[in-house]
Amino acid sequence: MLVRHACRRLGLPTPPQGRLATLLAQLEARPDAQAHVAWAEAEARIWRGGLHLLRRQPPPRGAWPLAWDGRSPLATPWGKAEATLVPDEGGEACLELRQREGGERLRLAGRGSRELKRLLQEAALPPWARERVVVVWHAAEPVAALALPEGRWLAVAAGWSAHPVSSG
Repeated sequence: MLVRHACRRLGLPTPPQGRLATLLAQLEARPDAQAHVAWAEAEARIWRGGLHLLRRQPPPRGAWPLAWDGRSPLATPWGKAEATLVPDEGGEACLELRQREGGERLRLAGRGSRELKRLLQEAALPPWARERVVVVWHAAEPVAALALPEGRWLAVAAGWSAHPVSSG
């Protein structure tokens, strides 16, 4: 079967027969349904008409929030990342990383204030990946959103500069 072949090519365990039958049944789900089937260390998700075969992500280790200066290597509960986030006017920044809670808004250059939820949808970030979005706060204002563990800046507020992330 194609699903088992794809799992082997991706280095994932293949689903047992019962899980495979459940997955095949969910392939016929409504287009807006968030179908999900898990087994061993893998999972399958159906989103926007595509089948996504993934390694199951462990829950985060450690506690939130995390203090960060915007320049030091970033150690998160999902692993380490090399990134920078600095104010455009220079100087030091006292930042705090928090898991996304919902309702956050970022002020983007040329776009004004935007809901983070909408920005994540525009970035085509799948719903299950949105659970691992980290919001970077300066004072009482969200200034950036970072997708972990892959490490990708999703949005950066006006007045801030973010440099690429490399995960380790």
